[in-house]
Amino acid sequence: MWVVVFDTLAHSQQLVNIVVTASLFGIASSLAVASVYTLTAKGVYRRSAAWQLAAILVLYASTATFTGAALRAVFATASQAQAAANAISECDVQALFNPIAVYAVGDRMTCIQTGTLVVNIAVGDAVVWWRVYMLWPGVKEKRVILAVSSLLLAATFAISVVDTCGACNFNLSIVESTPGNGQLFSGTTFGVIAAGMSLATNAVATCFTAYRVWIHIRSLGHLSRKLALTGSEQILVLIAESGFVYSAIWVLVVVWQGGENNHNIFSHDTGSASFWGVLGYFVNGGLVPVIAIYPMFIIVMVALKRTQTDGPYIFSTQIPCESHIPAAASPVTPTTQGGSDRSGRRLVVSRSSIVGSDSAMAESERDVERAL
Repeated sequence: MWVVVFDTLAHSQQLVNIVVTASLFGIASSLAVASVYTLTAKGVYRRSAAWQLAAILVLYASTATFTGAALRAVFATASQAQAAANAISECDVQALFNPIAVYAVGDRMTCIQTGTLVVNIAVGDAVVWWRVYMLWPGVKEKRVILAVSSLLLAATFAISVVDTCGACNFNLSIVESTPGNGQLFSGTTFGVIAAGMSLATNAVATCFTAYRVWIHIRSLGHLSRKLALTGSEQILVLIAESGFVYSAIWVLVVVWQGGENNHNIFSHDTGSASFWGVLGYFVNGGLVPVIAIYPMFIIVMVALKRTQTDGPYIFSTQIPCESHIPAAASPVTPTTQGGSDRSGRRLVVSRSSIVGSDSAMAESERDVERAL
């Protein structure tokens, strides 16, 4: 009887997970279609558009595989529960206590789902760092970003592969090959480290982006005028803010992974409505789709921001005029030998500085456009 109860509880948890997965997969599908349309409209011959399009297709295929594996596991568990119920009614004890085939299917689906998580993390983090790399114009800055990103991405991928070997029960001396161990980075030290490395990767990338935004906007503050953010600058702020939100999600994931690795926490708080239970539904059912949704969301939001501006981006300025000269007034000439009108000189200098500042800002605007 306890096997039937266990399978029923496991099936109810899978149903919640599959609802979360299906809902987020629907969102990912919509964003994928919009992203592909946006990128192909730019022209796939552009290198940036081609790279992003390839990343979106890989992320969507991986997420679809994850969803399919989750559905397969649910159907297998439902079949086992139905077989157990029939065995009880027919008093067939051998059928009741023989769920080996179903558990084998579950182990295979666990391996596939963990593999899709590794793929999504690798591709998603690479897209984030590619955007950071394109955002910084200097050669020295690009070298630093390339070195930091290569180190973080390689370390995250290596540790993720080690954890996946445990989930797939591969025979590695450094991996504990308990069935189901390491599922979606849970229950193992390597899984917690892998999640922590992905958190560090996104947090550092977000800091680079936020610092670039701060430098760009601060450069406008040196002008003696009031400025409104242009479309590109609003997009930069959006990318930085979404990066902080995405990093906060990974903080929760790392906390949950570390808590699941601590048996004392789950022995005292295992309710489905508790913090660990609710967050567990998200990690098991929604983490992989969310990783795919993040870059798609950025692409779609960038396109929407651009459609809100008609024509080229224009800096909104309010220039304080120190001297009011009638339009029909004649050019200012020196009033005395060796002297000149100071108001006219101030006006000429002000106009010259405005032209130079606008040229610098236009160049900075083009750098941002190339990065996006």
